[in-house]
Amino acid sequence: MQVRAILSTLVLCTLAGVLASCAKNPTAPVTPPGNEQNPPAGFPPIPYPPDVQTDTPDSSEIYTAIVPIAGNGVDFAPVWETGRFTWDIDIQTQYERCLPNCRWFGDAPGDYWSGTRNSTALLFEGGTVDLRNPDPMVDPVAGPYPKRVQFVQHGNVLATPINPEQSKVTFQFSDAGYTAVVHDGALFGGTVEKPVDPAIGETERRRVYYVAATACAPLTNPVYIRRERYWKRIPLVTQGGTLMSVAIDPGATFEVSYTWSAGVNIDHSKTFTRSVNGEVSLGTEKSVVGAKLGGALSQAFTSDVQVTEENSVTVTKTLSGIPDKTTVYAAWITVERYTIVDRFGNPYTDPNFTFNDLGTAVIAGNREQIASKSFPHQQ
Repeated sequence: MQVRAILSTLVLCTLAGVLASCAKNPTAPVTPPGNEQNPPAGFPPIPYPPDVQTDTPDSSEIYTAIVPIAGNGVDFAPVWETGRFTWDIDIQTQYERCLPNCRWFGDAPGDYWSGTRNSTALLFEGGTVDLRNPDPMVDPVAGPYPKRVQFVQHGNVLATPINPEQSKVTFQFSDAGYTAVVHDGALFGGTVEKPVDPAIGETERRRVYYVAATACAPLTNPVYIRRERYWKRIPLVTQGGTLMSVAIDPGATFEVSYTWSAGVNIDHSKTFTRSVNGEVSLGTEKSVVGAKLGGALSQAFTSDVQVTEENSVTVTKTLSGIPDKTTVYAAWITVERYTIVDRFGNPYTDPNFTFNDLGTAVIAGNREQIASKSFPHQQ
């Protein structure tokens, strides 16, 4: 048999050294000079099998770097779920009457305070009204009010956090006769409704709590970005099916193709990009998101990080056998994965806040190559 398939098993490990490659032989497939033995800066070596019978791992060793956001020109503007905010809370009883057309009316609004405004446990009226997670108010132009706070701006930790997307909360009460309340520089605005029994002549009645977060505690824990870099093996497509590696005997040739997604999935990385760049909102165009992501990562790691929008790439190559050798071939792409962590590499947390998913950004396929390893041929 001149061409042999090697089945894949998903193993993550590190080989104890870089094994020699046959890619310098003129009958081997063409690869960029140095690729077979010199990985790009910051990436581990590609793993090779110890013999023809043993499969190659599907991933290389992972090289990890953890850098602080502070001082590196990067933002931290996460979406929060709960936190220690200073709240301004107004309440209004509203009711619907149909005389003859149905319309909502409201009593005079007033300030509502249950003993504390700087709390993570805003539970009023015996726990029946929970103001810890209000429904965001809706701006006629901007849409739902974002639950977002910027703690680090251009590498500087902010003493007074801001909302990078919207900073004015307006309480618009039912009935035009009541003056609206405006909070400039607020971090968030929301409402909570509690249904109550209607009075005579009313079809529906409710109490509406208008909630504005006017300030919050600063971060307690410093923020870091972790970068993981490694090689990932991708399938080889042949006329007979899909293989992870092929072993080719002397004199044989074998045509393969391989396809991978190169670049960044902008939709998947948008949450992460918003966390590290306060200028990015939900409505930001993809091209801008990619540029902001690349800029933030380049600032964080003080080196150029190339970010392009994800696209599919296919390569076809003819693999050749080497005299007196059996050569094992596999296709590889580089992967970079970025996450927000604490100084020890754990998922980021802070005692004063619970954050929504801070996101992950993955850059795949900036580099690809066929790697080969030759062994003495045995009949």
